[in-house]
Amino acid sequence: MRHRTRPRRGQVRLAVERLDRRDLPSVAPITDEVWVNNDDIFQLNPIFHQQDPAAARDNNGRSIIAYEGFRGPIDFGDYVTTSIFFQQYDAAGNEFASTIPTRVDSDTYRPDYPQNNLIKSAYDPAVAADADGNFVVTWTAEFVNNPYDEYADDPDRTVRVLARVYGPKGNPLTPQTIVHEEAGNFHQGESSVGLDDQGHFVVAWTSQYFENPWDPSPTETDVFYKQLTWDPVVGQIVPLTGKLTAPTSTEGLQAGPSVASTAAGSFVIAWEDGDSVIPGPGVYARRFLPDASPLDGLQVLVNETTTMGQRNPSVAVSRATDLKFGYAVAWDGDGAKFSRDVFYRLVDGTGAPVGSEAVANETTADTQSDPSASMDDAGNFVIGWQSGTGGSVPDVVWDVYARRFFSDGTPDTGEFLVNVSTSDGEYDAAVAVDRQGQFVVAWTREYNDPNPWNLNSTDVFARFYTVSGSGGRRAAARKSETSVPAAPSWLLLDPSGGGTAVPRLESATTALTDDRDPWAVVGELTDAPPAPQPTPDDLAVPAVRSDPEVDPLGLV
Repeated sequence: MRHRTRPRRGQVRLAVERLDRRDLPSVAPITDEVWVNNDDIFQLNPIFHQQDPAAARDNNGRSIIAYEGFRGPIDFGDYVTTSIFFQQYDAAGNEFASTIPTRVDSDTYRPDYPQNNLIKSAYDPAVAADADGNFVVTWTAEFVNNPYDEYADDPDRTVRVLARVYGPKGNPLTPQTIVHEEAGNFHQGESSVGLDDQGHFVVAWTSQYFENPWDPSPTETDVFYKQLTWDPVVGQIVPLTGKLTAPTSTEGLQAGPSVASTAAGSFVIAWEDGDSVIPGPGVYARRFLPDASPLDGLQVLVNETTTMGQRNPSVAVSRATDLKFGYAVAWDGDGAKFSRDVFYRLVDGTGAPVGSEAVANETTADTQSDPSASMDDAGNFVIGWQSGTGGSVPDVVWDVYARRFFSDGTPDTGEFLVNVSTSDGEYDAAVAVDRQGQFVVAWTREYNDPNPWNLNSTDVFARFYTVSGSGGRRAAARKSETSVPAAPSWLLLDPSGGGTAVPRLESATTALTDDRDPWAVVGELTDAPPAPQPTPDDLAVPAVRSDPEVDPLGLV
């Protein structure tokens, strides 16, 4: 459709072409596979395991990858246990600050504690970073009296979530600290953490209550959260709130929380909920204000399919958003038309889901599960997941895939294979996107050892990616014509009547890209005399659209 305006003095006629979206490559790896724990002395033993990574990125593109690693024999002899380690990388994927992974936890936590003061094992890490590169690591730790006790239902066993704060160069700013201590037969785990740019962080976790401490099945499972900060003078973590309940309904079993924070301190928590209202577990979410009070009065059911179980949520939010922010949630679930796939859905600034749930993966023949999602400032997001036919190595070879999406939920890319080696098992994807859109994917590799008597060893790998230009939104399409002032500002019209004033072009042929509606301007600027600044009448067209269909996350 053509739009014509009558040329005025000092104007030239330019041809304006609207660009339809096309999945041109916008994502490219900048590294091969990076062996995260390659300097860990324990990885030399083939039965040693390094696994379950978590990832975060700061404003400078530096990455922190935390993981669970085998610690080896400790003070009391041949007993084997695990610890939490992390490694830092710069924007190019090079080791930063140290070439040796840093251990986070310590063997003994409270020598004065009457019982359960020895950490038997540490696992299930989570990590979040602020703009300056400070970061918080949380994890689950088991405290015992007898390190040789192998009974999971031992009443003397205490399971708690711990946290520790680090500076940009990996220097510890606090000791490890129990996030929330409580009396009774409570086990805490499955932690997730979000950190703002004011030094406040939120930890969410699953709490299991055991009415009978000898019974391995919990009587009650709930999701709680707590806001904390750290005192740089005394070097201690300081609680800002008590233990708070994330769901508005505590019927059923709530578990597996995922937290994402904005720079200003707002945050969102997603979790799976075995509510009796639907046949299987569903995915719910709720937003909170910087003071940790709820923004949403009620929890939001994210998934649309409720006939089968929907689990393992991962929530992503733009750190640049204000109080009324939207977000994206990814999860895996069984749908009527699919086996087990990774789904995602946007929730807008009013707290309402946008459109229908969508499938992230393109391959639907196998099992796609355990997604990890992360978002940049513009609302574009990346989802990573594991893909396989089920079972375990060597019966199946899992791979890690990822896919990038625009802020309106449309795909920027197709799914792409992250791991280079495909002869082993690759799983436990962890994605971290920085505010500019560059990202890293970390995962666990389980080696397919042909010796049946030998336990398969595992290592942690990562791969770093760059996003080029505006994310691939460029292609030739329909043409229209308009006149553009040869003044410091000129008007770009779109076929639907929207438009915006943009800086004057200085080159003969220039391509412009708007965040949502790409354009190309083809023409040649003349040496026409400068014209006055356009008046409101000159710009009497609607502004670029910002309705929910175009901008569901409220970023414009």
